[in-house]
Amino acid sequence: MTSGPAPREVVDERYELLEIVGSGGMGVVHRARDRVLDRIVAVKVIREELADAEFVRRFEREAAILARVRSPYVVVIFDYGRSDGRFYLVTDFLADGDLAGWLERHGSMPPEIAVPLVAAVAEGLADAHALGVIHRDVKPANVLLWRRGEELRPVLADFGIAVAADLGLTQTGAVPGSPPFMAPERHLGQPATESTDIYALGCLLFNLLAGRAPYEGTSFQAAHAHVNEPVPALPAGVPDAAALDAIIARCLAKRPEDRYASAARLAAVLRAWAPPRPEETVIRPPAPPPPPPPPPGPVRRRRRAGPVLLVAGVLVAATLAAGAWWLARGDDDPAARGPAAPTAPAAVEATVVARDRAVAVTVDLPGDTGAVRTVLERRDADGEWRQVEPTFAIDVPVGGAEGCARLRLVAVEGERRTGGPEREVCGTAKPRSVELIPVPGAACDAGDLVEEQTGQRVPAPCDWFNFQLRGFASDQTLLVQWKLDDLAKMAAHSVVAAADGTASIAELRLAEDSPYRSLCPDLRCPGGVPVLRGAETLVVTVLAKDGRTRLARQRFTLDDYR
Repeated sequence: MTSGPAPREVVDERYELLEIVGSGGMGVVHRARDRVLDRIVAVKVIREELADAEFVRRFEREAAILARVRSPYVVVIFDYGRSDGRFYLVTDFLADGDLAGWLERHGSMPPEIAVPLVAAVAEGLADAHALGVIHRDVKPANVLLWRRGEELRPVLADFGIAVAADLGLTQTGAVPGSPPFMAPERHLGQPATESTDIYALGCLLFNLLAGRAPYEGTSFQAAHAHVNEPVPALPAGVPDAAALDAIIARCLAKRPEDRYASAARLAAVLRAWAPPRPEETVIRPPAPPPPPPPPPGPVRRRRRAGPVLLVAGVLVAATLAAGAWWLARGDDDPAARGPAAPTAPAAVEATVVARDRAVAVTVDLPGDTGAVRTVLERRDADGEWRQVEPTFAIDVPVGGAEGCARLRLVAVEGERRTGGPEREVCGTAKPRSVELIPVPGAACDAGDLVEEQTGQRVPAPCDWFNFQLRGFASDQTLLVQWKLDDLAKMAAHSVVAAADGTASIAELRLAEDSPYRSLCPDLRCPGGVPVLRGAETLVVTVLAKDGRTRLARQRFTLDDYR
């Protein structure tokens, strides 16, 4: 049984983060509630390690420009800012999924749907290009879907964030974007332009029609193909493949100047395309033979058919009335309706346990009753219900974050199903933490280090310890500082968290000029941190890459480890 959901994280005292709906190289997207306007929004929190001074400048400028874009095919920017050292962007929340999910569920898309859809995305890009904003990462996952009755309207998202991604070129040497949809010049490290977005639109159209990207394989293989290989043809079964191949080939021209001059021009070309109409073949029945001529003889007066037709009409009406009565009788007759659907189950009762960067949920399913069994369903980001095991995990990006899942029980009997009431189950992952681990038998003498910090030469026996960090963001650069008792000087190491959010400081390998040189003569230390035996406390602080944003702080009483 849950004891009630933990307090949710609130960004800038306004946006209450409800659940994670997506994660990428630039940040994490949450479904959130705007407490001021009481509406559901999407909040993208930018990864802390990206937020240097140049990023801040570009982010604020691009977000301000994008907020002025008015297009039915571009996601609406509501707000942006900085809270607790983290930058965030608030947009409209669309719960009908994206094109990547649509392709996974349905496969390739018929041209009469795909071509107008890409034309709409091109029109949205044209509106953004008019203000000088380049997307840089057009792909199915960044085209959200907004259901309007029977219509699914495409809405291009991740504007403003992908724009700022170009800053990574000078920081890491890597080109931001998705290799299967990147223009040749982007793979070669050149700046993004409107033409690179047009290239990506051609890749998107090919992907929708063929069910796969034009060039597949590893990132290296895709890059090589985009730069060197000819544009592939659509599968033969695609209607009007030759005409569509010509449009895609121009979008995917190797030289930017050979592509369509603008996104607006491409949109016009796509709007002008019409699905081919099959040739009409009309099969007509043979003309009836002419009636035989009347036999010769005296002219006879033909009898009137009125009474006969009237009697026939009465019989038909009576037959229809009898049929209607029989159908109505069938609706009222329980035997005619067939067996009833199973009774709806009760609301979900769950046990929630905190894990590292995850929340473990266990639901007790009621036992089977006769032919009726009960299953657990979870609503995904696309709004669809999918059956899950009664024990599962809700992943979160960092320790201490909240994870939520909307669940329901469903009674199943044969082909009949009855869903119970929905319930949102939430929990909080274990907080980000630092573990202090003694290294057995690893003694040392830190007299040289103490003399350097205090100016006094005193005996300074020490022991080696390791640090184990948990619950941090994947690939996040961490600055780990520690301080002993009253020593004024702090020591620090920089580490990068692994994909599972863990990092360690252990068995240091030193440079010739390292201050630990006297502790580790062979330049390889038995542990990560030397700790004086006379010290009583050790304070460890974990900071973000900027050296200012504190992510975790832990105080250790060293007597507990001796």
